[in-house]
Amino acid sequence: MRTKIATIVAIAALQVSVANAQNAAEKGIVIKKDTALLGAYVPGTGGVGGGLVVEPKIEVVDNLHVGLRTAIAITGGGNISSESSDVSVGVGVNVSAMAKVEYTAPTGSIRPLVGLGAGLYYLISQEVSAGDNTSVSQQAGEFFGLAPQVGIEFGRGRLAATYNAVLGANVEITQTVGNTKTVRQDYLSLELGMRF
Repeated sequence: MRTKIATIVAIAALQVSVANAQNAAEKGIVIKKDTALLGAYVPGTGGVGGGLVVEPKIEVVDNLHVGLRTAIAITGGGNISSESSDVSVGVGVNVSAMAKVEYTAPTGSIRPLVGLGAGLYYLISQEVSAGDNTSVSQQAGEFFGLAPQVGIEFGRGRLAATYNAVLGANVEITQTVGNTKTVRQDYLSLELGMRF
């Protein structure tokens, strides 16, 4: 039930942000609406996946934009190895909604960009299975996070890499012999998209 509610909230936020960007365009404000497909990699577990990003932004001064970043990433297939047991990490859903600032260098047809997002990550669900003598404690729910980004724009196209640092969202594995291993749920996303 919580998954359905969070998904509905994320979709509503995407629609509101796009509608607000369209209203700004009608008033003569320079806007960018970037939409991208993303590939995600979770370094802590080795999980991979994909998702979608929508970023409506307003130009506040030449080449400097502020706006929103909304993303959904679905990952799976990870594994956490510890001394005497392996923990399999199944499908996980991560939704983020944040404020973003971005600078694009005015260098011609291929323009480098840097950006930083700050806001909330919602870890909706994740399947985890452990062997005997092993317990798993994972943090799910709402977390603050940062999303530094580098990339390039080419025409209306865009290629970017974003590191999603989800602060405080960890998976902790404890074995009966007393060993504990903590793995962060940060993820790297590679995004290929277009401006509308």
